[in-house]
Amino acid sequence: MSDNFYRAFEDKFRGSRELILSRLNVYLPFIRPIKELNGPPNALDLGCGRGEWLELLDREGFDATGVDVDEGMLKACEQLHLTARKADALSYLESLPDASVGVVSAFHMVEHIPFDALQQLVQHALRVLVPGGLLIMETPNPENLQVGAHTFYYDPTHQRPIPPMLLAFLPEHYGFARTKILRLQQDPRLDTAHAPELMDVLGGPSPDYAVVAQKQAKAHTLARFDHAFAQDHGLTLHTLATRYDASRAQQVEASQSVAQQALTSADSASSVAQQALSSANSASNVAQQALTSADSASSVAQQAFADARQTRELIVNLEATLQHYQHLTVITEQRVNDLLNSTSWRVTAPLRWLSTALRKLLALPWRVVRFGVRALLLPAMRFVLARPSLRQTIRSVLKRFPSVAHRLHLLAIHRGLVPAPATPAAPAQVPPTPAAEPAHPLTPHARRIYDELKLAVEQHNNKVKETLNP
Repeated sequence: MSDNFYRAFEDKFRGSRELILSRLNVYLPFIRPIKELNGPPNALDLGCGRGEWLELLDREGFDATGVDVDEGMLKACEQLHLTARKADALSYLESLPDASVGVVSAFHMVEHIPFDALQQLVQHALRVLVPGGLLIMETPNPENLQVGAHTFYYDPTHQRPIPPMLLAFLPEHYGFARTKILRLQQDPRLDTAHAPELMDVLGGPSPDYAVVAQKQAKAHTLARFDHAFAQDHGLTLHTLATRYDASRAQQVEASQSVAQQALTSADSASSVAQQALSSANSASNVAQQALTSADSASSVAQQAFADARQTRELIVNLEATLQHYQHLTVITEQRVNDLLNSTSWRVTAPLRWLSTALRKLLALPWRVVRFGVRALLLPAMRFVLARPSLRQTIRSVLKRFPSVAHRLHLLAIHRGLVPAPATPAAPAQVPPTPAAEPAHPLTPHARRIYDELKLAVEQHNNKVKETLNP
């Protein structure tokens, strides 16, 4: 592959030099204790590329050397006066003596070489590192599904993605003292995102990861690196997927709750509609009965009209009487309506209840009535008699219930609640007014009709009296 192509490819897809330098700062807590080990701090960067890591090592005081086979990349290192050589990485590593390097690094290189070459790289790195020295390998993270299935293959020189657990297993297997997986370049927003979206699960895990392995050394030497190895970096695919599932489960539960509430509301609406339908059916039945009654009344009226043709003269004579009673009926109905809508009717509701209770009590055995009177009636009478305005209202109401009023009056006199009245003179007997007879003699058929009308008028009057004196 020509040097110009790969240099242009790195510039477009790898990121700017400033961006890469900022990302490399995550390794500083690991490499700074290296400078406290015996001997000058030196480092070897395999596949050094444009030299960002070499530049950072140089700033930190390391004697760093890079190797790469791409001349276009090496020119970028030469322009910055960094030490970089054109050589095969594995061959150059094999040529180094034992325990001669403090840091061996391979940034985005291991995915370019066969797996057996990667195994040799790890073994030779262990050999050339000083006790406590570090092997750093950074590569694309296939836990990020967008990387593992898509962007990894942007680079035509990539061979295959390497899972983090496999890359971490290699240095463990070949004798390194400890390893650490660093998941890198993750969106900081996801650290506290308890309800990630689907794209966060697919492309949210760290796009890159690194395995940092340390060679065995004395305990006090390894202790200098404990803090760096104890820190966690990035989120796994499993963590984001678990958060996604939990948030979706909460959303489903909330949706089910809303649906249940809607179903309950629908049931309530259905019940109300059913009640309304039942009420409508009842009203329809009442209307049907009224219609039937109206039909019956119409038939009776037609028959009466036929009979009236024969007794026209009698009807003319009784018309004034009928109008008079109709007028009385209207007045009576108006009075009843006024009474039912009046304040006194509402105020005396307890007394009507009391009257009903008294009627029931009077129908009971005398001992029960006597006990009920003592328990309820006497305190109520004292309460009413102590209030003149209420007493007057009750008196006007009791006029419609003469039998109840008479018994209450006798009871009040007997209990000493009111004084006994003087005995009045016997009123003169007024003879009843005889019913008006027709002015002209009637035929037998007319007499029968007259008697029937007279009986109907009397029955009507009795009904009016019963309405006024329930």
